[in-house]
Amino acid sequence: GILGCATIFTSISRISIAVFTIRGGQKLFERLALRVVRAPMRWWDTTPLGRVLNRFSFDTDNVDTTLVTKLFPAIMSLSWCAGAIGVMVG
Repeated sequence: GILGCATIFTSISRISIAVFTIRGGQKLFERLALRVVRAPMRWWDTTPLGRVLNRFSFDTDNVDTTLVTKLFPAIMSLSWCAGAIGVMVG
């Protein structure tokens, strides 16, 4: 019944969040890498390699951790609202 539907919805939403987070991280990395590789030489002369590596790792970590912790509660709140509307209508 309702518990089974909730379990299925939660499982599907967690899996889809994981997939979208991985895709987002990949796109972010590709865009960062492309922009860094195409940077002018004067940028490479003035920017330490450690700073570039730190920026890559920080942005990737942000997508991997922060996005998931913020996105899942938002999806759950939307599902609660949809459930409440469904109960009121039905």
